[in-house]
Amino acid sequence: MASDQVVAYHEAGHAVMAWLQQVRIRKTTIISEGSSAGHVLHYPVFHFRQGLLSDSPSGALNREKFILISLAGPVAQRVYFPHSIRHHQWKSDVKNAFDAALHRNGGDAEAANLYMHWLEYTAKGLLSSPQNRKLVEAVAMELTRKKMVTGSEV
Repeated sequence: MASDQVVAYHEAGHAVMAWLQQVRIRKTTIISEGSSAGHVLHYPVFHFRQGLLSDSPSGALNREKFILISLAGPVAQRVYFPHSIRHHQWKSDVKNAFDAALHRNGGDAEAANLYMHWLEYTAKGLLSSPQNRKLVEAVAMELTRKKMVTGSEV
């Protein structure tokens, strides 16, 4: 199994989840940059205000979207290629998600961990539906073929 294919499904998971969460995507690529084997560049999900994340209801919803998008890559990789999982490969995805979950839960690490597990379960359900599986597979095939797709192609 080609590593490009594994990375393509990982990044397709992020891209499809961003699309499902109505977050605009700039590009998705499996071209390595630094320590990253690929990435999805999307428009900001939430904004900092005076150095702090908004605690408004919309701020909480946007953090949830961000966490779902962050976890969707590892979830897709686990669904499609369960034997390819190497935790160091997606450590930054999980760290980003945990940091947002920690903020959402007032610094309570146990609550943040439970919240992340629930959102991981939610992400798996969303990406595993027959319609969304087809989307993940289509994006992954295009990424494998072209190495990069724009947001309008997702």
